[in-house]
Amino acid sequence: MELALVLPILIMLIFGIIQFGIVFAQKLALSNAAREAARAGTVAINASAQMTCQEIADQIKNTVGTIGLNTSDVQVSIIRTTDPTAASGFTVCSGNTGTSMSNPATTPCTDASSTAQLIVQLSTPATIAIPFAVSTGVTLTGSGAYRCEYQ
Repeated sequence: MELALVLPILIMLIFGIIQFGIVFAQKLALSNAAREAARAGTVAINASAQMTCQEIADQIKNTVGTIGLNTSDVQVSIIRTTDPTAASGFTVCSGNTGTSMSNPATTPCTDASSTAQLIVQLSTPATIAIPFAVSTGVTLTGSGAYRCEYQ
């Protein structure tokens, strides 16, 4: 009798912990992929070897994978700003990792000022599904910023 009362609560608790772990892993994967993509987009041997927006998006798709995360559903915004303290600036290109980026051949750090930064922002939908409870949708985000080098 007592088990019948406690079991649903115990199942909800266990699956809640598992779902939190999965969503947390997805959030970490987004943050790490954004940082890695921003770094790769800013560093090159010389100015002619800069990565294009599409190459940055392809790198994100290859590095963002983790449990339960659809790598084709990640929204990407590549932003260049001249103010290192700003979180926004000129959007160089944007799109989805499953399709082509807007301005795919653009190299984001070309002709940038000495204080320019490349900001890569990622977002993707995630669902938290717990038995005996309502499923909730959340949007996970990740961001990485590095100073443009070799202008």
